[in-house]
Amino acid sequence: MSIIHNSAVAAFAELDSRDISLVYRGKSGCACGCRGNYSDAPRSVTRARNDIRRWIESGEATDIMVSPGVFVSVENAKGRVCTVYTDGRGKLYGRLRQV
Repeated sequence: MSIIHNSAVAAFAELDSRDISLVYRGKSGCACGCRGNYSDAPRSVTRARNDIRRWIESGEATDIMVSPGVFVSVENAKGRVCTVYTDGRGKLYGRLRQV
């Protein structure tokens, strides 16, 4: 494993579900919502977190991106992406959904 990979794994391991405000699950390429879904539901947060952990631990993760304090994003070999946001954007998402 590379140093970058180890750093990403460590950053993800430190995340608590309460720190995650929004998740994206879908296909890679575009994250506007046309290829996947955004959610702030607790069940979706748990599912995304479990998927990311499983992909990293099994070696299925092909791309890992981390922006400390903003997001952790992992893509798997099948072209699926899970991104967990930690910057509070879930609150904005909830307000936009109500409009």
